[in-house]
Amino acid sequence: MVAHNQINFNLRPSKRIERRLIADKLASIYRFDDPARYGYIGMGSVYFTDFALFHKLFGINEMVSIEEHAPSIARCDFNKPYGCITVAEGTTNAVLPTLNLFNTNPVICWLDYYSYLTTSILADIETFVRKAKIGSFLVITLNSALLNAAEKIEDFFAGLPAEYSSKRYKKEVVSIAGLQNVMLRIIESRLESTLADINIGATNSNKKQLLRMIDIAYKDNAQMITFGWILANNKIKRALRAEPSMVQNFMPKRIELHAPALTFKEVNHLKALLPLSLTQAEYEAKSKPVRPVDAHRFAEFYRFYPQFADVEE
Repeated sequence: MVAHNQINFNLRPSKRIERRLIADKLASIYRFDDPARYGYIGMGSVYFTDFALFHKLFGINEMVSIEEHAPSIARCDFNKPYGCITVAEGTTNAVLPTLNLFNTNPVICWLDYYSYLTTSILADIETFVRKAKIGSFLVITLNSALLNAAEKIEDFFAGLPAEYSSKRYKKEVVSIAGLQNVMLRIIESRLESTLADINIGATNSNKKQLLRMIDIAYKDNAQMITFGWILANNKIKRALRAEPSMVQNFMPKRIELHAPALTFKEVNHLKALLPLSLTQAEYEAKSKPVRPVDAHRFAEFYRFYPQFADVEE
């Protein structure tokens, strides 16, 4: 497993687009609420990119970054961009159950792993469901690179509870999409069983529900997948479903992100053609010398496409 502090998440264009898409989705959901009253739990490494984004966008002032690698703690603490961020040392399994933030606020929790789904990750998911207040939002990011050898497939299932090692699951993980769908079904199976347990004796209006609203596959280096759920009750579910613009957010179709590598000049050239009012053939012709596939990838997510500059002192 690659440590988060070995990866500069600021310089990964697909990851940056994914982050902005998630922020955009959360902003649309929480216009029914005041997100500034929420807490944020993440895994900020030394870059804290998502922390800075959510603090600026939502005004969240109680934020916890979980950092497992002890030698990095001082560096993480030094690099945190705001004083409202607390760096908590330890694994997510150890830290999540101890966070007082769950007791005082709904939270947005982004567990941004760089590994495949494991038993310990399922335990983190269960901790969130049991401890988080209604209105909280859970985001999970996982590795979903192709398991193209029998031993890799066996290793993957060896890291999960035995009940998920059926032949049916194993047949599906021979493709990236198959692996992504298997991990999603396993997660939602654990979510459903946890909800069934904690909702025993609760009235219908107070029962916790999880509504999936994020499903994004992206690739910079490794192939990754991100899922997200709001922890709702009947009142929140009705409020969201009453908005026509929100209906498409439930059980969303998977977004496939693969940001093209473009120069500044190519980006500005394509921006001048957007929003798209041309036919496909006209856009492809005018977008040259950019390849048609890259031009269309850019057009799909151009509002979120990052541009980098080298700033010298």
